[in-house]
Amino acid sequence: MGSWGQNCSWLIDHEQQYQTTTIAGTTLYLAPECFNKCKASKESDVHSYGIVALEITYGRRPVDSKAEESKVILVEWVWELYRQGRILEAVDEKLGKKFDFKQIEHLMIVGLRCAHPDYKLRPTMRQAIKVLNFDAP
Repeated sequence: MGSWGQNCSWLIDHEQQYQTTTIAGTTLYLAPECFNKCKASKESDVHSYGIVALEITYGRRPVDSKAEESKVILVEWVWELYRQGRILEAVDEKLGKKFDFKQIEHLMIVGLRCAHPDYKLRPTMRQAIKVLNFDAP
């Protein structure tokens, strides 16, 4: 995974003070389109936010090679829990049930939506924040 960015480059305005020739970031947080199309965008930033939101609520890294096979990839595991109506079952034990269940559920669902594999189906950050503030469904 580490060398994928070497093939990604963009034409840029050379009058700017800085140049970007590769995508940088921790691969566990990068959106699929960054790998597939060398495309970084607002949507890929939203994806990274979603991964962090899930990481916070579940208290584990995006990929855990020591976990059960069905739980290795955090996003896939959380999607499955969500489909089964069990999304709250895996909240980080360190939180000790000392949290607002509605708030944590919103954060998890926002995390899932933000980490959607299709960048066209991800919310904007503005939409995500509205949901987190209970200002939107």
